[in-house]
Amino acid sequence: MEVQSAAQKRPGLAVVIPGREEATERIAAVLQRNGLLSAMHVPLNLTRPWQFARAMAGAKRQPAPWLAKWAYRIPAQTSAPLAEVVSASVLRLPELGRYRRRAVVSWRNSRTDAATARALVSGRAAGALAVLGWPSRSLEVCAEMSLPGFLYVQMDIWGVNRSLVREACESSARTSRGEPLLERDLVFEENATLAVARASHFVVQSERMAQRVRELSGVHRPTIVLGLGVDLPARLPYRDQEQRPLRVLTVARVGYAKGIHYVGDAIRAAGEHVQSAIAAGGGLESFPFLRRRAKGLQFLGHRSSSDLARLYVEADVFVLATLADAMARTVMEAMASGLPVIITRESGYEGVVQDGVQGFFVPAGNSDAIAEKLAILATDGELRFRMGRAARELANTYGWDAFEEAVRTRLVPVVAEALSVAPSLSPSPLPGT
Repeated sequence: MEVQSAAQKRPGLAVVIPGREEATERIAAVLQRNGLLSAMHVPLNLTRPWQFARAMAGAKRQPAPWLAKWAYRIPAQTSAPLAEVVSASVLRLPELGRYRRRAVVSWRNSRTDAATARALVSGRAAGALAVLGWPSRSLEVCAEMSLPGFLYVQMDIWGVNRSLVREACESSARTSRGEPLLERDLVFEENATLAVARASHFVVQSERMAQRVRELSGVHRPTIVLGLGVDLPARLPYRDQEQRPLRVLTVARVGYAKGIHYVGDAIRAAGEHVQSAIAAGGGLESFPFLRRRAKGLQFLGHRSSSDLARLYVEADVFVLATLADAMARTVMEAMASGLPVIITRESGYEGVVQDGVQGFFVPAGNSDAIAEKLAILATDGELRFRMGRAARELANTYGWDAFEEAVRTRLVPVVAEALSVAPSLSPSPLPGT
């Protein structure tokens, strides 16, 4: 049943999506269906050209794949076309480097967000929903105009930076001691902390992040926990119950924060209980000492969604030794393929995954604990099979339909109430927009 309120008779919420992110797009779609969306602001919208190309190509051909990057499921407003074209071109340069890449992405995101701020000032929107990660002018305008500003927090940058400092301090090799610090992003943390201070509402994926934003904000602000959504494979892959060495998989951006080095240590410690160990994810070139420590892993680099789906099918167990995460999507994707998981409580799944049912929790930074759990699953095929089945059953409750239902039942009422009590302000210029 669609929400009916006074908020429908006035401008709705503006949603900022500076890069393709399916969860935020689906949030915008649900808000639109309930009459609570003013506009979805994206850098560049080429949905109509893509639809035309698809119609011309026919059913048997894939039309202009590059156009699909800028095609959206609901009407979207182009907000920073020049910034998007420039950034899309520059980001293809292999020699760009990590820090320049971040600067380019932040510039594009800020230009998209600035268009949302102008919509707020002009009265075309009565509030905004922004994603964590750049200097959010839209949230600043919401705070200045006493409008509802929703912050979607999908990363624990605070926990990541702290864990990297600990890793650097605890490093036993003097030559690699500074390497974890290269992964820190202090600018991101500063922007994120400022956004938390300006937001009136928080949208998070897990109870872990709900607690984090409460601690950071220092005051009580409405916090909506949505979980996440994943694509569910149509069929569950065949999983045997044999006692045998395992094919281990970890999928994450390669770095110290994801605990890749602890997985490598665990693979070596598990010895004969592991047949193969694969790590999928980009970023290895930035950490030469990390690669030496994680010798037991075969690094594949960044992989497409179709490649990852195949890797999930071929694996026996999924491991994520992350030191700080909001709610790692790859864990749910692995469970959707029927894999038991070995994860840390810092992954964001405490209260979701049951220890000993869908997999095991291990202490962060403890490779011996990971090796112990791998040995258990290698020597008890029946347990491995049961955990995989339980993991798939859990993942079934986190499909995209379930995510949209969570948005409708948890977020939509809060947005409707916030818009109904927001001040009705006539359009007026605001310096700096």
